[in-house]
Amino acid sequence: MRSMAKRLVPLVLVALLMPPAHAEPVARSGSGSQDQAPAPLDEKALAARYAMLLGTRQYAQLEAITGQLLEQHKRKEISSDLLLLHLKQLVPAEGKVMLPDIEAWVQRYPASYAARYALGLQYYGMAWDARGGRWAGETTQAQFAEMRRYLALSRKELQHSVKLTARPYPSYRTLVSVAGTLSDDKAADEALARAVAIDPDAVGAYQAYINFNTPRWGGSYEKLDGVVRWAERQRMSARNLAVLKALVLKHRADDEEDEGQNPSRAADLFLEAYRLNPGREQMQWLYGAARNALRAKQVDRAISIYSKIIADFDGQTNAHLWRGSLYQEEKRDDKRAFDDMLAAARLGNKVAQNNVGYYYMTGRGVPRDLDLAKKYFKLSADQGFEHAREKLKLLQAGQVPAQ
Repeated sequence: MRSMAKRLVPLVLVALLMPPAHAEPVARSGSGSQDQAPAPLDEKALAARYAMLLGTRQYAQLEAITGQLLEQHKRKEISSDLLLLHLKQLVPAEGKVMLPDIEAWVQRYPASYAARYALGLQYYGMAWDARGGRWAGETTQAQFAEMRRYLALSRKELQHSVKLTARPYPSYRTLVSVAGTLSDDKAADEALARAVAIDPDAVGAYQAYINFNTPRWGGSYEKLDGVVRWAERQRMSARNLAVLKALVLKHRADDEEDEGQNPSRAADLFLEAYRLNPGREQMQWLYGAARNALRAKQVDRAISIYSKIIADFDGQTNAHLWRGSLYQEEKRDDKRAFDDMLAAARLGNKVAQNNVGYYYMTGRGVPRDLDLAKKYFKLSADQGFEHAREKLKLLQAGQVPAQ
């Protein structure tokens, strides 16, 4: 068995900039043979609805909802990846385990594809929970054994589920993940082939296969490039082929960053990956490009990337914070630095609130205003930022620094 080590990023800076990494990114919703953009799916609302129906054991309604989806998929009215995205919401990615409710659903409807698939998916999630998130060397053999036990249960339910519907794409996609986790290359190859036979244009199974065949999982980029070429021979649409190529580039960028020898090259790879597959779900790739540009001492390039993030996506506190820091520390442009810090402060960032308080307290880049300084120091202090609390105490005691 390979190390099963999830990618754990040790840098505090990375933690501030990037959303949590997952072992497997979810396939893009609706990615199918159509080249038009699908309507976005409100995954959080759908997951909440499924959780309510499961928790109250309204299995007939679950059967009606999932049955309609399966029928639409059978008639090829919805893509395999969209069906997968819907059914994955049956099992929470984090938090409450719905196992007793799902088992009761299977008992009530033993021939239900959705119920069997949900049970297999629940066991797969429980396998990773049993393993934990530490490095392989810090994980006990008992944890690995428990993980393998749940993976065996997951595989059993998923293999049973493929007999219950005409196009069991979600099952084969998740079987790719089960096999990949177990380092069972033959089973992973077989599951991928069966998924592709059902829908050559769906990306989810390919994505799972790629994620488990990177060098850190014992694979190689030669193998990943071969998988992309194979997808191309299956006449995958240009849009979905770009998604796969972008994912391989993103993994290359991660490895280049970890090696630390050529951060400029890592930034190039992150940017090329994003160019091929842009969107909010891939926004962290832009943060990765900016991070590596900074490591390569390419300040202007980093500022340009943060500017793109700010222009393309609302509410990007960290992009404002880090661009403002670069304006302040590297460009000595207090006006632009203040504008970015103020934007981040208004979005609730405690570090930015402290910095805005400092600007107002000292009159650096803006007219001095002690009332506004107190306001922003208090906002930051209320969120537990100690530096702001100290500055606020000084101002309240009348100890005002000279300009």
